Amino acid sequence: MKCKYLKLLNRYADNELKLNERDILGAHILNCQDCAKELKLIQALKKGVVNNRIDSNQEFFWQELKSKITLKQTADKEEIFTLDFTKFARKLIPIPVVVGVIAAIWLSVSVSTTNENLIDRYLFDNVNGGISNITEELPGDYSGVSILLN
Repeated sequence: MKCKYLKLLNRYADNELKLNERDILGAHILNCQDCAKELKLIQALKKGVVNNRIDSNQEFFWQELKSKITLKQTADKEEIFTLDFTKFARKLIPIPVVVGVIAAIWLSVSVSTTNENLIDRYLFDNVNGGISNITEELPGDYSGVSILLN
């Protein structure tokens, strides 16, 4: 259905068109089966809406609305007293960064002041054999290492 009058059918069903537009569209509907089917569908939908309308008590509606508004207002007032840590968390982000930087500086200063590498001290200052002592304790064939060390 690609009729150019399809957009006007809702307004035609609601009597919102000017008299001359209404006459032109009425003549078109008599000749176009697609528009006639669409108009019947629109009219059936409108009839269904009118038939299925639910009557409600207006006083009941306003009382319910007022009670829901009051509940929402009291909930909003109670929410004011709760703490929202997300606001504070953004302000506290620099603290762990500063602590990390200070810890890194402290570790680098404390390591540089000792000037002692424990592995080198064990390997080269060991009077009882150094590397050859280590290779003898490990399983496997390290004869090439001991030849290089001798």
